[in-house]
Amino acid sequence: MQIIVLIALKDTEALKAVENAIKLDPNDKINKNIASIVRDVIAGKRQRPTFEDAVR
Repeated sequence: MQIIVLIALKDTEALKAVENAIKLDPNDKINKNIASIVRDVIAGKRQRPTFEDAVR
């Protein structure tokens, strides 16, 4: 879900959602990876993913 929120240009909501998910399961590698992507997009280090990226 976080990636879909990020694609929708809702960076803050995406980051908050993934941070909450990590609090629920700190060892979840998928959410940690998504958090990294969201932070990189916010920082301008990475292009925003597209819908096509999300369904691959």
